[in-house]
Amino acid sequence: MLMNDMGDNSRAQVWARIWNRMAMLAGGIGGMLAFAGIGQLVLPGNSAAARLLGLLPLAVGGLAIWAAVRGYRQRSRKLMGLAFGCVLGGGALVAIMQSMTA
Repeated sequence: MLMNDMGDNSRAQVWARIWNRMAMLAGGIGGMLAFAGIGQLVLPGNSAAARLLGLLPLAVGGLAIWAAVRGYRQRSRKLMGLAFGCVLGGGALVAIMQSMTA
C-alpha cells in the first residue's frame, strides 16, 4: 500500500515552516532597509550629512539580514529577536530621517 505523505503536518514540519517564514520576513524587510540606505547614498541632490546618515539604515539592514540567516540556521531565538529588533528600529530610523528631510 502506498503511503501519502503530502499532507504531513507534524510539529517538526510546522516549526520548520514557521522558522522559514520568520527568517524570510526579517531578511526581506532588512533588505529593504539596506536598499533605502543605498538609495540615500547614491541618489543625487542629497547633502553630505544626508549621505552620511544613509549609512545607518544600510548597516542596520545588513545586520538584520545577517541575524535572520544565522537565526534560521541555528534556530536561535536570540538572533531572530535581534533581526526583528533591527527591522523595527531601522523602520523607525527611516521614518525619522524622512521627517527631518521633508
